[in-house]
Amino acid sequence: AVALQQRALQTMLQEMQFVLGQRIAGKWDQVIIALCGIAPDANAVVTETARKNPYLAVQCINSGVQVADLLLRQVVLQILQLWINPNQRMKRTAEDALQSLGPKALSAIISIWRDPGESSLRAAAENAIYLVSGSPALPPLIHNLLESSPEAAAAALERLREFSTQIMIH
Repeated sequence: AVALQQRALQTMLQEMQFVLGQRIAGKWDQVIIALCGIAPDANAVVTETARKNPYLAVQCINSGVQVADLLLRQVVLQILQLWINPNQRMKRTAEDALQSLGPKALSAIISIWRDPGESSLRAAAENAIYLVSGSPALPPLIHNLLESSPEAAAAALERLREFSTQIMIH
């Protein structure tokens, strides 16, 4: 990982490759994930990784590094865009990536769902809420909150963020 840090990360990143519907890990994947943990700025490594391989960026995030909320949203947005792709192997891999993020992706997914600029992803975001929430009761609650007044929804979403943080701790 230290040697990679000295080399250009972009030259080590590989495009996503699939065999029999499964994503194949690149030879540098584990090193890049380790680099996220030792880099002075994990956000920079995850950002660069997401440009070429959003699935690897999810693995970096899942390694336990702290990333900015905006960066998490960007990665989740990329995964949602791949999830609506007609290519079944990309769809399956995107679904796996969303499930692996779990409740920590909830805030980003809700933000995308609410964003009028992302209306083409609204159905995918709503389905992703079901996928990552971990509770059958939570998605209908979120849906009802999102349809309520912006002030009430903002307050409820803050409570849901706290709830999702508690879920991740346990």
